[in-house]
Amino acid sequence: MAGAGCSANPCADTYCGAGAFSELETQAVRNFMASLTGTLALFVSLDSFGQQWLVPYGCYLTKPNDYDEMRRVAAAAADAVRQTTGRVFAVGTPVDLTGASTGASFDWGKLRERFSYAYSIRTRPATPGEGGFDLPPDQIIPSGRELLAGIASACRELLL
Repeated sequence: MAGAGCSANPCADTYCGAGAFSELETQAVRNFMASLTGTLALFVSLDSFGQQWLVPYGCYLTKPNDYDEMRRVAAAAADAVRQTTGRVFAVGTPVDLTGASTGASFDWGKLRERFSYAYSIRTRPATPGEGGFDLPPDQIIPSGRELLAGIASACRELLL
């Protein structure tokens, strides 16, 4: 059954699948990530597009107990992106920025696998009019640079 932010229509961009981990690829990722429980501090999922550094939860109106700390790290990462390429990434929960969503891997990582820091980064561009899911080739390298800067910053913040 489709929840907030997803569709039961298999042709939709937001198709949720037949159920949690219904596909072999998602089962393989789940099994691999579960093997890292207790050893992984930072979990990052990359999505197109929107220029957002998302903090859990997307599926609840409530926030994790450590939301302020997770947001602090995300804000430092977004600032590193801005310093690298000038792009501004919004920081917050999906509920706060765009509306509730279900089935997000960063929610699963935080809730189920208990990764201390779990994020979803919606990469450039900010809007469909700038390319949406079809990133122009001249934007690939700058996108990679800003992602590296943001993730490296998040890693440094974890060491503080």
